[in-house]
Amino acid sequence: MWLAGAAELGSGEASLAVRARTHQALLADGTGVTLRPIRPDDAEALAEFNRRLSSESLYLRYFSFRRGIGERELDRFTHADGRLHAGVVAFVGGELVGHACFDRKEGELDAEVAFEVADAFQGRGLGTLLLEALIRQARGEGIYTFTARVLPQNRKSLEVFRDLGLDERTRFEEGCVLVSLDLAPTEASCAAERKRHARARSARSRDRSARERGEA
Repeated sequence: MWLAGAAELGSGEASLAVRARTHQALLADGTGVTLRPIRPDDAEALAEFNRRLSSESLYLRYFSFRRGIGERELDRFTHADGRLHAGVVAFVGGELVGHACFDRKEGELDAEVAFEVADAFQGRGLGTLLLEALIRQARGEGIYTFTARVLPQNRKSLEVFRDLGLDERTRFEEGCVLVSLDLAPTEASCAAERKRHARARSARSRDRSARERGEA
C-alpha cells in the first residue's frame, strides 16, 4: 500500500520510500511501465509531458484550450501528501507518459480523480494502471468513492472508468458526465483485473518469442 507522500519525509527518507512503493507493470501490448508516487522533483518532467500532449488531449483533461500547465498547478500536483492529495506517475524508458491524481477535503470519504496519458500511449491500458494504483492508495486512506467530471466526447476516459469493473453511477450535469465509482472491490473488478494482467503477460511473451526468432 502506498502510504505517506514523499513530500512528508526528509530527502533521504523520501527517496527510499518512493523506491519501496515503485512497482513494475505491463501495458496491454506487453510494454513494461514503471509506476510510482509523484514527487517534487517530477515538476520539470510533468511540465514537459503536458507540453507534448495534443491540444485535444489537453482540452479533454482541463476543459480549456491551453499549452501545458502553470506553475501553481505543477506545485500542487507534485507536492502530494498522500492523504488529501495523491498522485501517481508512469514512466516508459525513463520518459513520463502518464499522470493521475485525486483530491479530497479533510474528513470526506470521497475524492475527485483525474488522469492524463500521453497520446502515443492512449488505448494501451495505461489509464487503467494509473487508476488501479490510485485506488489502492485511496482505499488505504479510507476513501470509499471516486468522482470525476468527464466531457461527453471523452469516450476513452469513460471506457477506462467503466472497464475497471467497479460499481459505477453516471449522470449528466452542466455539460459533463459525472462519474461516481464505489471503490469496494467487486467480483467483476477482480475478474477484469485478472483478465487484463493475463492478456498483458501473453502479449509480452509473444513479443519476446518474436524477438528471439528474429535473432536466431
